Amino acid sequence: MKDRIGQSNKKKKTTVPAGVSSVTGVPTPDTFAGFSAEDEMPPKKSPLPAILCVILVVALAAAGAWYFIGHRGSKTPPAAVSKVEYPLNTAQADEQQQALKDVIVSAKEQKIPTITQLVDLIAINELTGKLESDKDGKNANITAQLTTESLAQKAADFQTSSNDDTVGWIQIPNTNVDYPVVYKAGEENYAYYEAKGYDKNYSRDGVIWADFECSFPQLADNTILYGHNWNNIFTPRTMKNMNSNDTMFALVMYYHHTDFAQENPFIYFSTTERDYVYQVFASFYTDLKFGYNFAEMDQEQFQQVIAEAKAKSRVNYNVPVTTEDQILTLSTCTRFYGNTSNQRFVVMAKLVPEGTPSTTISSHTNPIAYNAKISAN
Repeated sequence: MKDRIGQSNKKKKTTVPAGVSSVTGVPTPDTFAGFSAEDEMPPKKSPLPAILCVILVVALAAAGAWYFIGHRGSKTPPAAVSKVEYPLNTAQADEQQQALKDVIVSAKEQKIPTITQLVDLIAINELTGKLESDKDGKNANITAQLTTESLAQKAADFQTSSNDDTVGWIQIPNTNVDYPVVYKAGEENYAYYEAKGYDKNYSRDGVIWADFECSFPQLADNTILYGHNWNNIFTPRTMKNMNSNDTMFALVMYYHHTDFAQENPFIYFSTTERDYVYQVFASFYTDLKFGYNFAEMDQEQFQQVIAEAKAKSRVNYNVPVTTEDQILTLSTCTRFYGNTSNQRFVVMAKLVPEGTPSTTISSHTNPIAYNAKISAN
């Protein structure tokens, strides 16, 4: 048997050498604080007191050992080795908590496609087929943001001051398209503003007006806006080479050019009550056989309009669109495919929330001809 300190517990007779303490066994220095070894050695006495001292020392050692063993498992460490608790870094904890909250909020904002949207995307994809693109894709790396100046307020002010038929305001960045939108309901008014100005008197340049089937301020499935283009009709001009008479929707033709389309993916239309931002998903030439200008459509018809617009588009915008989206359609005249009056240049966009990111936009290498259709219907 061995005790705690690795020594046999059997008592052994030992002889204490000279100069070594008989109690502790520690050698006594020859001189210490002025005392010599001889000074420290006491005179010889009876062995009984020595034995009692040894017993006392052993008892004290045993008591100390018992205390040590009894407190080894104690949950309260001795004060000398107690763990130091530092205060929490509350600033860092707050940042981590906020970051987690931001992730959760962002995840909640991600919308899962509805059954209708999934059905639409499949149907539209089947109708358009594979949309090939040139390797000139570009992303403007911007997000949808409302204009600094409220267009809704401008429209409301114009309605009060100049024309009570005003229902909104249209603005296209980096063009001169920045006009009030007027509206007359009823089929009998389909051409009311075709040759009138905002003052309701004759005007060759006209105004920007909404299709008679539209609704305001509650928007229809497809809000169609018309504007004249008397001059920029053959080779589409831009802001760099525009003429002074390129007014109303003349510079909607700017979307003919891929670089402009890539850099200006959002346009703005507001009612008199609310500001909106739209993301362009198609810009194309067509004739009037394509019924793109219906305000309300059933699901199948809506799918076909979206699909044909994408298939005809000069640019592949890579923007998903379904029948649950609200569409804005800008329509103007052109003679790009010859001097006939039934040609139109059309830009279509869908309503998006603020913060929607721009997409990678490429030239569309195989748009169907302006007077072709994606189906036999």
